[in-house]
Amino acid sequence: MRRLLLLPLMFVFLACQSAPQPAPDFSFTIEPITLEMNLGESKTFRYSLKVTGNLPSRPVLSVEQADGSPLPAGLLVNTAENPETVGVRVEEPLEAKTYNLRLKGTVGSLVRTANLELKVGDPSFALSLSQPTINVEPGSGGQAPSNVELVLQPDAGFTSTLANLE
Repeated sequence: MRRLLLLPLMFVFLACQSAPQPAPDFSFTIEPITLEMNLGESKTFRYSLKVTGNLPSRPVLSVEQADGSPLPAGLLVNTAENPETVGVRVEEPLEAKTYNLRLKGTVGSLVRTANLELKVGDPSFALSLSQPTINVEPGSGGQAPSNVELVLQPDAGFTSTLANLE
């Protein structure tokens, strides 16, 4: 009788011992998958890491162009800023255009990627007058009234100064 009680316990023990473990693997997703930036700006994007099995270490991250080539000059990336966040800065001499990039994670021989689109624009500004219409009186020597203001409205990324506003 005692053997009969032990027999089911042995099967349970053996079944637990032989259950296959999933192979180590990982994947990640990016949010947002499109970043729009102007030269001179810094932004971040987030990634979510999903791990199956037991990875020997956390993936080593890098960012490269989608074809595997290095990033162009003026595109700066910081993958060590915060966990699950990547910092991006765009500055001259980077051209204003769309770049197809990928976040690459490596653990041993496992390599996984996630795509990111980066749209880089030129920083710009708008000029406006505080009054839409200016009347210059005859005999005033062409001088505008003194209560008119020229307003500079910079867009994100515009940090230059304007010269020669005469």
